[in-house]
Amino acid sequence: MLVGPLYAGNVGAVARVATNFDCADVRVVTPACDVRSPEAYRYGKGPATATLDAIRIEESLAAALADCELAVAFTRRTGATRRPSVRVGGLAALASGARTAFVFGREDAGLTAAELAACTHVCTFATGKAMPSLNLSHAVAVALAHLFESASGAASAGAADLAPLGEVSTLLAHWKRTVAAIGLEEGGRGERLLEKLRPVLQRAALTKTELAAFRAFLSKTEVALGTRVNQRRKAR
Repeated sequence: MLVGPLYAGNVGAVARVATNFDCADVRVVTPACDVRSPEAYRYGKGPATATLDAIRIEESLAAALADCELAVAFTRRTGATRRPSVRVGGLAALASGARTAFVFGREDAGLTAAELAACTHVCTFATGKAMPSLNLSHAVAVALAHLFESASGAASAGAADLAPLGEVSTLLAHWKRTVAAIGLEEGGRGERLLEKLRPVLQRAALTKTELAAFRAFLSKTEVALGTRVNQRRKAR
């Protein structure tokens, strides 16, 4: 998954790399270039043209990730909000049996903090000091090569029942309403709580049953507070 790519040639090169490693699902979020221009097809030749033809263009990262269960953001810069949570060698084990998106940012600026926060995991590549940043297509190649070489093809237990990230976003929105209902929004406390809660829930790889249990707890809390009843009355 490419977020805001600047150059059609890089999109074409990524399509070729994806085809090299049997990755047929390539998505592009708000591209700053024509992903099906002649330049793209110059770099995505042969069988890669079918991959280019099938590229999905999305208006937001949230929409692109909605049907995924895990999302790994790749970044060169690290910090308090950019701490790596998975190593390149662990990508295959992480993604085994789960619908996993590999998310790559813009050639000049990478991914924003908000885009990183939308992903469940963060990964960085070990590179030399003289040239620490990788070309976009090279970064995609490194990640997919590790996945292709290491994947055993065996799905991990229960992975087929993982909740899509779109449903996790709905859970977080429900949690936000409940936080407001119990009066924790004052002074930004609620938002700080959600900032800490969001990455935990995303990394947890919740099953649909676990997510439903959280939703049921929050709904019961709303009923106990009276806010759920009030919302129904307002709807009438």
